[in-house]
Amino acid sequence: MTLYRRLWVWPLIAAGLFLFFLLFTLSGCGVSLMEGLSSAGGSGGGEASAAYEKEEYMASEPQAKASMSKSGGAGAPAPDAGRSAAPEASRDRAEGLSAPAPEAAADNGAGAGQESGGPAAVPERPEKRKRIYTGSCGLRVAEPEQTRRKIESITEEVDGYVESSYSEGITLRVPAASFFSVFERILALGEIVDRSIETFDVTEAYSDLSSRREIAVRTRTRLYRLLETTEDVQERLKILREIRRLTERIEHIDMTLKIMDSRIAYSRISVRLEQRIDTGASTKAEIPFGWIAGLDPFARSITGFLGPEPDPGDEFAVFEKLDAYQAETADGVRLRGATTENHPRGDALFWQEALEYHLGPFFAGGQPLQAGELRGVLFRSKDLEPYYYLVFVLPAGEELHVYEVFYPDADTFEGHHEGVLDVFRRLEQAGGAETAGGGTAEAVSGRGARGSEDGAV
Repeated sequence: MTLYRRLWVWPLIAAGLFLFFLLFTLSGCGVSLMEGLSSAGGSGGGEASAAYEKEEYMASEPQAKASMSKSGGAGAPAPDAGRSAAPEASRDRAEGLSAPAPEAAADNGAGAGQESGGPAAVPERPEKRKRIYTGSCGLRVAEPEQTRRKIESITEEVDGYVESSYSEGITLRVPAASFFSVFERILALGEIVDRSIETFDVTEAYSDLSSRREIAVRTRTRLYRLLETTEDVQERLKILREIRRLTERIEHIDMTLKIMDSRIAYSRISVRLEQRIDTGASTKAEIPFGWIAGLDPFARSITGFLGPEPDPGDEFAVFEKLDAYQAETADGVRLRGATTENHPRGDALFWQEALEYHLGPFFAGGQPLQAGELRGVLFRSKDLEPYYYLVFVLPAGEELHVYEVFYPDADTFEGHHEGVLDVFRRLEQAGGAETAGGGTAEAVSGRGARGSEDGAV
């Protein structure tokens, strides 16, 4: 009985302690004690609270910016931009198109109107790079005409078109998205003699031209307004001249952007067709000078360019990169510049005669030309509707600068040829340029130009 009573004592004691603790906690002493313990914990709790408040502020910031944007606030990007930027950049890299750096996004106005020291602006969706793809190849086939028809069929399947077609080859334009697949299908049609792919990244050039156009348009608009309020005759004439200059500049930029848009949207593929059966005709393999044997009217064959750059004027859009120079008109005239080794050491006349002698049999005719310090040959194809191919050389010591011009037909030749010759007449002479009679060429005669690479006759 005594043991039974002792067992009931302990629950009563526990209940009493619980009631005492409850009353103590609700009393003022309990509250003071809890505050003392909180302050004794140091700054850890304060930092956690501050971090939470900052996180809450950052979470509400996009909504605040969105509200500002709807109410007319300037420079506030959409709240979804930050969430979509990273996936889009990853997608660009997966497609082989690199996204611009964060600095570029800032330059594009992602943080416009933001005060210094505020929260970071949400970056805009990065733009895809603007690239121009050009492919060229030589195929050895049994039936060139049959192969040509297959190439035309492949082009039509992808909504492309034939840009030009000649006896020795065909040039087509295909949507950029189909460029690589079409190129591989064409290579499978015959024995590959050679192939190359060239890429021009024109993203910065395109953006720069667009900015210049915008500035020119704004300036011209202000001049029109100024013209309305100006009564002085001389001042009005000055304003009109400046308006005319800006209008010409805007038109040139528009034409250049149009050419770029066309080349970006539709890639060019040039295919040279060679018959597999030996017909007994001369082949370029017999030419002793490698760079001459490799010349192709439709595509670049020499990589690297160290020579003086031509200034082709407003009719040409210029595509440049570190190792190449190329300019093109809206109607398909193409100008290329390249540099090769001047071996054997020859002057301009030596190489002019070599070009005429070795390439002449592959064309209907060759006409020697001279423009300033440059010498070259103008070739005409054997087609009923021929193209024209101009090659100029400018020796400079151990280097030989080679300039090529391709005219797709007689109309473009007649419309641009004299202007192209003026471009080369204005071309600055490269250091150490050698001309006939003043160089150190092993041979300057026709016989020397026809010989082997060591200058032998």
